Amino acid sequence: MATENDRYEDEFDEENEDNYQQEQGDYIELYSKWSIWGFSIFFSSFFGAALLIRNLYVSGFKRAAWGIGAFAVAYSCVSYAAIMALHNNVGVIVANVIGGYLYGEFFFKRYFPEEDYYPKSIWGALGVAVLVSVAFVLLTFYLDPEAIKQLRAQ
Repeated sequence: MATENDRYEDEFDEENEDNYQQEQGDYIELYSKWSIWGFSIFFSSFFGAALLIRNLYVSGFKRAAWGIGAFAVAYSCVSYAAIMALHNNVGVIVANVIGGYLYGEFFFKRYFPEEDYYPKSIWGALGVAVLVSVAFVLLTFYLDPEAIKQLRAQ
């Protein structure tokens, strides 16, 4: 049978759980919504989605991470198709800003409504994003020019 003292100890543990986790080093570092915005605008909305997916995964929202991943693939395909149909390069920026808004404001605030997280450094993600971007640029230079013409004709 639990005594009144045990009940107070349980309440004390629950109230100070956050402080205890910080002391033990059991906290989670998340990419901020501004990082997600920046990666979405300057690289692509898919990079912003990748940061959000990482945040969700390490926070324990694994099912939501899969859902956001599926949404990111669908959004990227639809926005790419719209940009190709419009033949407008400004559409890329518009699609990235809309993606940044969706990932940084809508989804981020849905799963992380309070700003009580530790910000994660973006340098590792920035290095990966730059390497992937450089690889795509180099790939376009080394592709067969006829293949590029056929892709543009479609």
